[in-house]
Amino acid sequence: MGTGEVTREHFAIQESLRDVLALMNGELDAQGITVQQDLAPNLPPMEADPVETQQVIMNLLVNAAQVLSEAPPENRKIRISAESHSGDAVVVSVEDTGPGILPDSLARLFEPFFTTRSSGLGMGLAICRRIVEAHGGRIRGENAGTGARFSFTLPVAGSGPAA
Repeated sequence: MGTGEVTREHFAIQESLRDVLALMNGELDAQGITVQQDLAPNLPPMEADPVETQQVIMNLLVNAAQVLSEAPPENRKIRISAESHSGDAVVVSVEDTGPGILPDSLARLFEPFFTTRSSGLGMGLAICRRIVEAHGGRIRGENAGTGARFSFTLPVAGSGPAA
């Protein structure tokens, strides 16, 4: 992929989410993390690189799991959702019950080498941003409920860039 071209295939985002959750199930169980799936029925097919999309999902889940490792076991919850957005895009969200995002960090979340963890490299969210934007989508992080929510939007097949 060194040419800057993006691979685009039609695929079901629900399958990608289930595949990533199946890969991570053992690790999430070992950490006592409960995952709630809230996938809208009949989502239209996506038009993006399915492997890179899974990479984004996995990175967001790994980040949420790492944040939750500090939380009491009964508060280790992740909610992953996918829903249609304006008929031309799908929004995927990963929400955790961790401490949330410090206000000073919100603006810098997607900068390369920015991290709030002592062991982090600060590249995961920057890579997620590059992947999502290369596919005509958007990604954002925000505080939600008791924790943080990271959401990305990708266009559905045949719709062009996501809003």
